[in-house]
Amino acid sequence: MTWCGEEGLNRLKSAGTPTVVRAQWSPPSMGRLKCNIDAAVFGNRAGFGAVVRDHDGAFVAAVGGELECGPNPYLAKAMAVREALSWLKGRGLLNVDLESDCLNLCIAYNSSSLDLSYVGLVIKQCHLIANDMGTVSVRHIGRSANQIAHALARATGSSSVPISWVISPPACISAFFD
Repeated sequence: MTWCGEEGLNRLKSAGTPTVVRAQWSPPSMGRLKCNIDAAVFGNRAGFGAVVRDHDGAFVAAVGGELECGPNPYLAKAMAVREALSWLKGRGLLNVDLESDCLNLCIAYNSSSLDLSYVGLVIKQCHLIANDMGTVSVRHIGRSANQIAHALARATGSSSVPISWVISPPACISAFFD
């Protein structure tokens, strides 16, 4: 069984796993970009959001849209990473730190184990995309530090084609930059 976000952390804590400290969003190091990614499930559909910021925390770009994965949160989050990586690569954005609030996804991405599940196959696709993007890291952050990506995923999840923004953020996340 797979859990994501705060619910997953709570279940892991109750299972006797060491407590994970909730991190607050922090900017990437100089010369790198940080991309927060999330997915939101609405009934039988899902949407994703990815927000890129620079070392000053300033908005660089964002993308969001619908995912073709049904109501599976774990698969949606993996597909959100794949969509974000494809979009980042297409824009020529390299050396990116990806952050997700899905602990199991981050563990799976960083694992060398063979996983032939649907999520494992999507993660393999993510690795293939990331191979041409300089250094790509994937790390877990608490949901509270990933609110910007969650807000974008909820706002853009009904768009059948990905929508992207550059220069200025969409209205649904502009308050994060005030």
